[in-house]
Order: sequence, then structure tokens, then C-alpha cells
Amino acid sequence: MAEQTIIIHIKGYWRNQDKMDLPEQAGLFFVYEANYNPTDQTVDLLKLIYIGDADNIKSQILHREHESSWMDHVAAGHELCFACAAIDNYYRGRARAAYVITHQPPANNNSAEVFQFDTTTIVSNGNTALINPVITARKNKAVADEILLSTNRKEMIPVRAVQVSTCNLNDRPFH
Repeated sequence: MAEQTIIIHIKGYWRNQDKMDLPEQAGLFFVYEANYNPTDQTVDLLKLIYIGDADNIKSQILHREHESSWMDHVAAGHELCFACAAIDNYYRGRARAAYVITHQPPANNNSAEVFQFDTTTIVSNGNTALINPVITARKNKAVADEILLSTNRKEMIPVRAVQVSTCNLNDRPFH
């Protein structure tokens, strides 16, 4: 594989209680710690805790064994929230690895591994809360270039007032 740029459109956000509405298709998914605001039906996304890939996003997220490891990273009174992106299977592992190397989510056990693909740039659009919109991961590096610029940063700034998705994605296109 040669150097590659991949554009990914991220859709979301689904609260844990609404995960039955997630798409039943292949792609990437992002798991967040969130605080729900019932007054305006929004969530504050506090922390990205896991990045995964699956042949069936909904099925993978519904799998109970994963939820307990994600909840280990969620403070009392907060909840899980999800976003997802369809991506061609050919690029899925490469894109996930680039995201994990860059963002170092705490529930991804392999985040300390080196990037095993040729240089990969990911351009993310859509619902990209707590996701760097442009990242570049390089072969045999343990962290992406963008992480090196922010190693002194000790805290994550939450994203406020994110609209929560309550409709089924069958009602709208998911690319």
C-alpha cells in the first residue's frame, strides 16, 4: 500500500439508550463519555474513550462484553454516547489504526503499538467532536505527528450542546 488520504464522514450522536437506532453496516465507531442535558436534549461530549471497527456497527456496540470495559472510563452520572462512519472494508483497519495512534483513547489496549501502514492522512468531516479533523500517521511511528504537538496538554476540553440523533439511519443516507 502506498501513501493514502482517506476522507471519512462521521455521523452521530446516539446516547447509550438509543443504540438500537445505530446502523447495521460496516464501518468505524467512536465511543464517548457524555453528560446528557434533558432540557435542550443535547449532550456534552467529555472524552473519547474508544475507537472501534466492525462488520456491523450496531451489533458490535450492542455486544455487552465491550460496554463494561467502556464504562470503566465513565464517571458516575455520565453515560456512553456513540458516533459512526461507513468506510470501505479495504481501508477500515488502516483508518482505525490512524485514529487510535493519533487520539490514544484509554479503552483501546493497542494504542501504544506502532502504525503498520504507509503514511496515511485522514480527513474527518460531519460530527467530529473530540476528533482531530486532519491527522497523519506514519509507518513505524508509535504516535501521529499531531500528538507530538500536544503532549503537554493535560486535559480535554468538552464539546458542549451536541445535538443527539434520535431517528433511525434508515430514514437518511449513510455513506
